[in-house]
Amino acid sequence: MESTGRSVHLKRIRMRRTLVISLFFIASLATFAQSLLMQPISVSLKGQTIPQALSEIERASGVRFSYNPDLISADNVEATFDEVALIKVLQEVVGTDIELKTRGSYVIILAKNPNELPRPQRFQLAGEIIDDATGEKIPYTTIYEVDKLTTSLSDLEGNYAISFATRRKIAYVAISKENYQDTIIRVDKKNPFPKLLKLKPLNKSKASQVEFKPVTDKSQIATWLVGDRTQKANRNVDMDETRFLQVSLVPGLGTNGTLNGAITNRFSLNIIAGYTGEITGLELGGFGHVVKGDVKGTQMAGFANIIGGSTNGAQIAGFINTNNGPITGLQLAGFINITPESTQGTQVAGFVNHSKDVKGLQMAGFLNLGKDTKGMQLAGFAGTGSKVKGAQVSGFFNASRKINGLQLAGFLNVSQGEVKGAQVAGFLNIADSVRGLQFGVINIARKIEKGAAVGIINIVKDGYIHGAISANDLMPINLSFLSGTNKFYSILSGGIKPGTNGIWSYGVGLGTQFHTKKNWFSAIELGTHYIQPLDENLEGLFLDNRLKVLLGFDINKRLAVTGGPVLHYFLTDQPKEVHPFLSDIGNNTFLNRQSGDHTHKLWMGYHIDFRF
Repeated sequence: MESTGRSVHLKRIRMRRTLVISLFFIASLATFAQSLLMQPISVSLKGQTIPQALSEIERASGVRFSYNPDLISADNVEATFDEVALIKVLQEVVGTDIELKTRGSYVIILAKNPNELPRPQRFQLAGEIIDDATGEKIPYTTIYEVDKLTTSLSDLEGNYAISFATRRKIAYVAISKENYQDTIIRVDKKNPFPKLLKLKPLNKSKASQVEFKPVTDKSQIATWLVGDRTQKANRNVDMDETRFLQVSLVPGLGTNGTLNGAITNRFSLNIIAGYTGEITGLELGGFGHVVKGDVKGTQMAGFANIIGGSTNGAQIAGFINTNNGPITGLQLAGFINITPESTQGTQVAGFVNHSKDVKGLQMAGFLNLGKDTKGMQLAGFAGTGSKVKGAQVSGFFNASRKINGLQLAGFLNVSQGEVKGAQVAGFLNIADSVRGLQFGVINIARKIEKGAAVGIINIVKDGYIHGAISANDLMPINLSFLSGTNKFYSILSGGIKPGTNGIWSYGVGLGTQFHTKKNWFSAIELGTHYIQPLDENLEGLFLDNRLKVLLGFDINKRLAVTGGPVLHYFLTDQPKEVHPFLSDIGNNTFLNRQSGDHTHKLWMGYHIDFRF
């Protein structure tokens, strides 16, 4: 008894599992039209029969209907609709016991609960497809049964053959080709299917209005995954159909069949790889995904996500993500992200990010490529962009046309246009004009409109560039290079004092200059100089810090003379016995103090130079 009870219990569990799985797959195969059936229409029906009413609705909506006349009653319709969704109008006119399928510009009206045949009837159709206007054969035309989407493709000579089975008494076969009118033909055992199919070409104006979503056949990965024949079959078909679930092993071998690229899925599971029309939910795959249209949701693939449209959500791939349209959300790839349009959100790649416009963050292990960036570019090696509003940060090199924010690079920053903000580089900054700060060893700009260039060498075309020969109380011979702007310039200098206990020095400084009268100017300069004896290289601290207050006169446009007092502050960590030159420095000090191992000296001196 106990064994029997356990057996019954196991059977119940199996039945429940079977029921759950069955309901799941039934739900997955449920389809519904979206944009075509949801379009609002206005129509007035005054006593017409239902077939006449459907003709009026066709004229008002621009769609075409295909249906079994036996399904439609002979009742008259009296109703007026003002901007009412097409699906609501059809339910009012024909009734609610119907199923609607959209195929291209057609709406097919089917019985919701048809009287199915006890056994499937099989149709085998064959013939050729020609242009109705020219009589030329049309290659690569898609032929499919509209219910189960069994599909075939005509060959290069326009010959076709399709075989399918259905329990419905009447089947519907659709013939679709780019730039030709969609055609749907009712098929049953009594009415033979025409062997010669004539397609009417769209005129040029209508053909130009037909927008087929970009098929990803430009991608070598997509072509390899999907196959040329499958892409050609899907390129012809334009239909609104959403399925809850699709499962595939590879493109074409799954629950959506060959027309997988024309169907929108809410959940897509691709064991190896998959091909779908659109995703409005979640897609998971072992290797990769190819989506003909848009993605709204999340994609996760071991290798690649290839999208023909846009993405709103997240793309995560082990190697590559590509989109033909914009992305809003997250792109995360182990190697490269490619978005020819805009990115609003975050791009993260192990090697390269590419996007036309970026609003958010680009972060790459090697290189970021963007046109207009509002946010941040962060790269291990280089970042490039046209207009950057925010920050460009890289380990080596940044380049842009215009910066409004920060350029920070380990070696070089380049801006072909204006910098509003700061350029900070380990070695070199280059800009056209600057309203802010350049900070580097070498700074180059055409113009500093507002702000300063801070570095050892600052080359400003419309700025302050001078050489100088000078003398002071410590070094009788000095050469200096002054660069920057009048308001702020840097000084690179070296000097020598020959003779007994001779010394030499090198140092850097900064200064500011302003004119007091026509040819007169004054300047304040601050610098630090390292001093060494001529006959020996000593280790230790020998710093002469100088504050100069100068008065200058412009002799002519190319030559000026300046002079004034200098306050010296000398600091050393060596005793004077280490070398005799220390005794000659600062003889007239007003401060000479020993503090631990350091000696501090303070005295007044002089400075005079000729600047050219």
